[in-house]
Amino acid sequence: FDTLHGLLLLNMSHNNLLLLDPFHYKQLHSLKTLDCSFNHIETSKGMLQHFPKSLAFLNLTNNSFACTCEHQKFLQWIKDQSPFLVNAEQMTCATPAEMKGSLVLDFRNATCHMHKTIITVSVISVLVVSTIAFLVYKFYFHLMLLAGCKKHSSAESIYDAFVIYSSHDEDWVRNELVKNLEEGVPPFQLCLHYRDFIPGVAIAANIIQEGFHKSRKVIVVVSRHFIQSRWCIFEYEIAQTWQFLSSHSGIIFIVLE
Repeated sequence: FDTLHGLLLLNMSHNNLLLLDPFHYKQLHSLKTLDCSFNHIETSKGMLQHFPKSLAFLNLTNNSFACTCEHQKFLQWIKDQSPFLVNAEQMTCATPAEMKGSLVLDFRNATCHMHKTIITVSVISVLVVSTIAFLVYKFYFHLMLLAGCKKHSSAESIYDAFVIYSSHDEDWVRNELVKNLEEGVPPFQLCLHYRDFIPGVAIAANIIQEGFHKSRKVIVVVSRHFIQSRWCIFEYEIAQTWQFLSSHSGIIFIVLE
């Protein structure tokens, strides 16, 4: 339309338009009436103030307006410009299903603000509950460890060391660490997740009772995978508490490149 500067009326009805794009009509400096009725327009593309300043009447009736919070700005613009729109009071919503047939002018922005508030509160609540649950679970580990340290002594240890490692490094643990320590001279007895934990017992109980309480030392296999694992870091924190509570205990680090 760039060359039609003298155009007064433009009928774009029944053209299956999906968007109302003001930029297409920006160069029509003399345009008075724009008819975009009977299309499938849901929303507008671009800033609506880019319509020609000469435009006096805009017909958007019989379109597929989406009355959702996603299109809140467009719907508010329709309300603000209702005197400028032809039969604005007859414009109805097509989606969502619960709004179908409702007047566009009846759309309430307050509903969107309420939805945003509900979502924000829900997200914050989930984060708070998750944090509390994690802290309780972590505190539970420390209580189990403290209770166990009062019951067990170093004389009851049946393992030389409990090995903490990332599952990604299990091949190295099996083929290098276990082979060299348990088959060496003198042989050392290691406590390993995959072999020595009791099936059917909670992982927390296995780590505390089979791992820390029955081992003299802790071997931490530090690798890139270990550092990236929140669970591995958590086990290491428990090991630090265990070392603090048990004066005879110690932590040995093996760093994998």
